[in-house]
Amino acid sequence: LSKDFKGYDAIIDCSGHPSVPQMAVRLLKRGGQLVLVGINSAPFSIAMDQIVRGEISIDGSYGITRRNYEEVLKLAAIPSYPFEKLIAEKVPFTQCTKGFEKALNKVSGKVVITM
Repeated sequence: LSKDFKGYDAIIDCSGHPSVPQMAVRLLKRGGQLVLVGINSAPFSIAMDQIVRGEISIDGSYGITRRNYEEVLKLAAIPSYPFEKLIAEKVPFTQCTKGFEKALNKVSGKVVITM
């Protein structure tokens, strides 16, 4: 990172590893947002002063019901299911902002960010 790096606007953690939130808060700029998507039952801690003084917001995101999950598992068991039709667009990581904008504009299908 360059010496004039001020931090990230947002970090989205999909790993669920308990070490990530503490590291993520240190990498966010003032007013940044941490979104926790990955799930883990292990406890984690973050220094409260980093959150308060940094004006950091922490949000959890969970958007699946048990019924949805069971239906997805049934579909995943069908080898011939055309999953590729669910993908609206693949965007390279270097253009992830474009991908997020498309997702926010509710493009018909999933936007996949590739490495």
